[in-house]
Amino acid sequence: MRRITMFAIALLLFDGGIVWRTNTLAGEAATPATRPADAGRVRKLVLPELEPDLPPAKGVETVKIMCGMCHTPHYILNQPPLPRDVWTAEVTKMQKVFSGPIPQEQVPDILDYLMAVRGTKSQ
Repeated sequence: MRRITMFAIALLLFDGGIVWRTNTLAGEAATPATRPADAGRVRKLVLPELEPDLPPAKGVETVKIMCGMCHTPHYILNQPPLPRDVWTAEVTKMQKVFSGPIPQEQVPDILDYLMAVRGTKSQ
């Protein structure tokens, strides 16, 4: 269920907007006096499309798509330089613990990018 929810949120965000229906507060009876004038109307919130400012390197597009579904790209840049085995453990944690929808065939590209921009020199 958690994976489906994250995926649905990501699809809504990447689709260019979020749609929701306004309702009365839970437990309140909807009377003409307490019901907002726009209750029940569908609204669309369009978020600005900002290009993540990740440094260019092999695999940057994969990282923008796969990692950007769950967190901001700045999260990557705020990490200290780490060796490949630590980055591998982090990507595995994102897949297994946090149910990140990262296909196994995308992991090498993600790891290559992370090593290029936030990897230690000694592996």
